[in-house]
Amino acid sequence: MKCRVCGAKLKDEWNYCPYCGSAINPGTFDEIFELFEKSFREIFGEGLAQFPFGKGFLIEISRSEGREPKVSIREVNSKKNKEVIKPKNSRVVEPKLESYDGGKFLKIHLPEVEEKDIDIRKLSKSVEIRAKAKDKLYFTIIPNPNLTYKKFENGILILKFS
Repeated sequence: MKCRVCGAKLKDEWNYCPYCGSAINPGTFDEIFELFEKSFREIFGEGLAQFPFGKGFLIEISRSEGREPKVSIREVNSKKNKEVIKPKNSRVVEPKLESYDGGKFLKIHLPEVEEKDIDIRKLSKSVEIRAKAKDKLYFTIIPNPNLTYKKFENGILILKFS
């Protein structure tokens, strides 16, 4: 008998290939889940009754340059996640931009935006600016800058590039 993954010669009494570790006769999904449940019972013992079978979780890790990774964990297959989320009546708008001193300074008009609702992300070859107002989402990308200064005052974001 040969391994279906690596092609190595195998003995009939083996359940796994000693060369690549693959199962020689993989079971059905039910058999696999029974094996998982058996392993969980060995680990958790009597506490297994409280284990939330039938549910799962999703771990998302996202990272942008110069920031710490953002980790979010959420439960899946629950009624909460099956609800339909209706989008808010928001529209995405590119803000009015004014540049000065040969593009060294950039004035971005963001009316009805509070400073806490501005997100500036420095990417490898651009800066992404997102801002949230009551019924608008402002979004723009500025290519190839080296951002050195930022200030927000009276609905105007001022950026300085070197």
